[in-house]
Amino acid sequence: MKKHLLLLCLSVAWLFTGCASVDLAADADSAKAKEFTIDDSSKSQLYVYRPGHIAGSALKKAIWIDGLYVGRLKRCSFLVEKIEPGEHVISTESEFGNNEILINTEANKNYFVRQNIKFGVFVGGSSIHEVSAEKGMEDVKKCELIEAQRKESVNINPADIEKARAELKAQQ
Repeated sequence: MKKHLLLLCLSVAWLFTGCASVDLAADADSAKAKEFTIDDSSKSQLYVYRPGHIAGSALKKAIWIDGLYVGRLKRCSFLVEKIEPGEHVISTESEFGNNEILINTEANKNYFVRQNIKFGVFVGGSSIHEVSAEKGMEDVKKCELIEAQRKESVNINPADIEKARAELKAQQ
């Protein structure tokens, strides 16, 4: 009986390791980000968000921009990054590797990428796709800004990003 209880406790603990907390930014910072103003007209502004769907709500999935780890999104959250205009690979972790998209940005414009949780074999995966500015603004207004979570130790190898970039270009 004790072995079964221990196994159950360990299983539940393992299940919730993907449920680590994500710190939200201050309310004032979240409200400012939802104004969608661009402070530096020489930059593009990228919003990556995850809507408030119930499916996979306990999961937090990582986001990378050009291989640089920028954070982990939870249900009903978003992050915003100022980036150089041009081509960018946006990645999200999934069950069996990462999913990537390629977006082209222009200076002084907002761009929106939506992360969705999908069912997986062992754990939920995630997918990402670019959405219109109108749809993105509507969705982001219902979400909360997360604090920056940069961690160099989880950046993606630049060679892998260039390989993904080439593969994504070939698919276009």
